[in-house]
Amino acid sequence: MNKHMYPPDETGELKGVKMKKSMIVYIMTTLINQFIKSLNIEDLQRFLDSLIDSIENTIEQSETKYDDTLLPGLRLIRELFNIPDFPDQ
Repeated sequence: MNKHMYPPDETGELKGVKMKKSMIVYIMTTLINQFIKSLNIEDLQRFLDSLIDSIENTIEQSETKYDDTLLPGLRLIRELFNIPDFPDQ
């Protein structure tokens, strides 16, 4: 990186690099927000259903003693956030 292109500020950090990072964070946040706004409720429910289904499948396949605690918790999340259990496609 060219030192003269991004002169350090009073803390010794390169101004341009800091600005680039904050600009990237701003752009990514804006893109994610717009993506979420573009989803309709059913698409969001299907996405969350597939996410919860994959978690449930992973829990069911594991040989841990936490199944009795985690699976009812996931059912409660489905109920609280109105996420139907769509049939697998």
